[in-house]
Amino acid sequence: MKPIRVVAALAVVAGVLVMGAASAEKKGADTVTVLVALRDIPAGVPLRMEDLAQASLPRAQVTSSFVRPEFASYLIDQPVTVPVLHDDPILWSMFEPSRRDEASVRCFGALKGKTAQEQVAELRARVLAP
Repeated sequence: MKPIRVVAALAVVAGVLVMGAASAEKKGADTVTVLVALRDIPAGVPLRMEDLAQASLPRAQVTSSFVRPEFASYLIDQPVTVPVLHDDPILWSMFEPSRRDEASVRCFGALKGKTAQEQVAELRARVLAP
């Protein structure tokens, strides 16, 4: 192979690598940091700062329902209304609204005293029951 062709081939390969690296950096910029659970949290248990971690998710998969780290202080000491499993994203809908409807009160009462795993299993069984 002629030296000029070798140099040209290497230049093309280097260009492709640089473009790939730039593309990878750009993809990293298309993420959003959200809060996730560090442990299973049963329904009714107040959220603590130690229960939370941050995770980066693709921007296309994150809605305004996801809680961002800068809003964590609003949720500390607020009980979750649904069981939250380890690594679940924290959503605003997991917390008590300003008013409770009768169905929510009955459902919450039936889950009290159970672990998050037990609560999820019971809710799945109720929802999927024939």
